[in-house]
Amino acid sequence: MANKRSNDATSRRPASFLRKNWLIWAFALLLGVTLYLANRQKSPSNEPDDLVIVGARIIDCTGRPPIEQAVLVIEKGKISIVSTNKHFEPPAGARVVDAKGKTVLPSLIDTSVHLFIGSAGPAQTTEEFMAERILADMHALVYWGVLAVRDSGDSVVFATRFRDNGGGSDRIAPDLYLSVPWITAVGGYPANFLPATVASDATRQISSEVEIPGVIDSLRGSGVNISQVSYDGGTQFRPYPKLSLALLQSFVIEAHGKGLRVCALCRSNQEIQQAVESGVDCIEHLSEEILDDGVIKALGDHGTYYCPLLTQHEAEAASTSDIDDTLNNPEVQQTVSALIRNGLAAHRGYFFDLKSDSWANNYFRKALDNSRRNLALVSQAGVKITLASGAGSPAVFYGLSTHQELAMMVAAGLTPMQALMSATKNAAELIGVADRIGTVEPGKVANLLIVEGNPLENIAATRSISIVIKDGKIVERGD
Repeated sequence: MANKRSNDATSRRPASFLRKNWLIWAFALLLGVTLYLANRQKSPSNEPDDLVIVGARIIDCTGRPPIEQAVLVIEKGKISIVSTNKHFEPPAGARVVDAKGKTVLPSLIDTSVHLFIGSAGPAQTTEEFMAERILADMHALVYWGVLAVRDSGDSVVFATRFRDNGGGSDRIAPDLYLSVPWITAVGGYPANFLPATVASDATRQISSEVEIPGVIDSLRGSGVNISQVSYDGGTQFRPYPKLSLALLQSFVIEAHGKGLRVCALCRSNQEIQQAVESGVDCIEHLSEEILDDGVIKALGDHGTYYCPLLTQHEAEAASTSDIDDTLNNPEVQQTVSALIRNGLAAHRGYFFDLKSDSWANNYFRKALDNSRRNLALVSQAGVKITLASGAGSPAVFYGLSTHQELAMMVAAGLTPMQALMSATKNAAELIGVADRIGTVEPGKVANLLIVEGNPLENIAATRSISIVIKDGKIVERGD
């Protein structure tokens, strides 16, 4: 009996960050409007319109070699010139930044975060979902140079409200691209783990093809960039409903016909194979098993993006003492609110209950090992990889987790350039904004990082941020 409880608990692993009391949700929802009233901090208004960066190494993340001793000109928020002309004369009145010995690269993009129904804490108090915490994490994302995120499987009310009332160039917040709500079967993940009031906002449960056009029209009307579909039927110990293959196929066809991409959360090889052959654009993988040759070939043949969620797997596999060590990390103490750190340090809630279960611990460690091996396999096969940290899951911190994901990708076998492109060019392509961001090229929005050292030699250099530039303006990171 004890073993069955362990197995049942483990099968709920992807939903750990969603298991919240409905009162928490309702209370936070009532105070959501304060998110915008509070977020009035502006970028400096007295900066010149033009910015010139000289002497830097530029990693443009197109896949080309770095440009050494370069000149980069930003005019009216966009990149206008990338040159190696050492005698270049900056425009009159432009602010000049000497970046000798430093590296310029595109700002980072995280394609799976949960900003509003996740907190990175244990989900034990209402305060975790209040405006103050949300704003702090918006600022943390910008501080760490993550200037665009795909908010995945989240509250429609919160996400659309924030996007429509904030997130402009005058605010200290990342650009927000939406994948809300979850599309799932009736009683499927994550609706089966949520109170009805929350599920009605954060999911759309489909039972027939007749419903699909209306759901997709609703998504497009909300400005969704890429739809998030659950095609996960649970584990052998706790199966739960998932969309039929016919419904998945119909949804993808209808979505693509109306210009909407589709990302699917899958667990098994069979689920991935069926989702890829149905035409989904992206797979988020729970890595319960090692990918087989047929799945890897299908991913490559269809050009499907692959998101390994390494950081989320690592947090789930971490012991309680590992979490305590993480909380003592100076970077965590600097940019994660005391509310979240203290909540995790108390070792309470579902997240920590699983860590006292030996069967669950083995399950999570195996999933982490599988996720590393699977990433190496798809990388060797030339599959397109996109960075997705799962920030907002317990102990997966906003901004910091993006850099952790980069480091784990390299440790799993990707080159630093491949890892960087997963968080820039590839991520921008996936969410449909590659014409605006993701590379350092003339005509692109000037969302940039200047870092100490060379990330191609040591990926940890991405954490050594000297300057963050958003929409052509230098962000005061101290704010």
